[in-house]
Amino acid sequence: MKLKPEPLILSVVTGMVLLIITGSFVFKAEKKVSSQSELFPRLIFSSATFRNPNHATAALIDQKKDTFWSDGPVLSSVATKKNLSKKEALPPEGMIYLHLELGLTHFPGNPPIPNPLKEITIISGAGITEEAYQAYARPRTIRLIFFRQKVVDVDRTLEFPGLPVYTGELTVTLKDSKEIQTIHVESLPPIPDSKGFPYNISVYWMRMEILDVYKGKQFPETVAISEIGFKEQMNARTGK
Repeated sequence: MKLKPEPLILSVVTGMVLLIITGSFVFKAEKKVSSQSELFPRLIFSSATFRNPNHATAALIDQKKDTFWSDGPVLSSVATKKNLSKKEALPPEGMIYLHLELGLTHFPGNPPIPNPLKEITIISGAGITEEAYQAYARPRTIRLIFFRQKVVDVDRTLEFPGLPVYTGELTVTLKDSKEIQTIHVESLPPIPDSKGFPYNISVYWMRMEILDVYKGKQFPETVAISEIGFKEQMNARTGK
């Protein structure tokens, strides 16, 4: 079943997402940041941010399998050819997506140490029981698009000018399983060396676009995800 999205809703949502992106950067730019670790916690928004607040994106990183994020069926879960060719940081229209800030490209050091992404992990579905899992749709095919946005020091204030820049992508078919699934992302372009913070340092962004789903019994087109995680070469907080 394919549902046609309302153009007005889509334009409003896209506009508000742009405000979230630029607004978050302005907030950070006004804050005096003394170390890279102060750029946490992460920012996550989705196609459901303004329409379905009962299933907040915070559930994706709370490390609890009995909570979940969901979206649909207002937006179609099937991507168009136009969307498949888009590499802009702004999310596409007519698609279910998640947009996640993954932290910085370098680990603190003198000089800072490149810290590439290694893995993305995902737990599909809603809840821990088989009945809850089968009730909602689960992602079948996803497209992961990665971006980097440079950090700039302007008069001892960190700023994030412009939008994130496309660096790579991959399309993955997930299993229909409640177990954790791991996606390796070592194929992304190498991170440039830095001679000192914030030279050559960027913020990682990842957009997950849901292209196809395993249909749910109760909510056939409403997709649910319990957890999303990632692993870098070094833990951003511990350095191990």
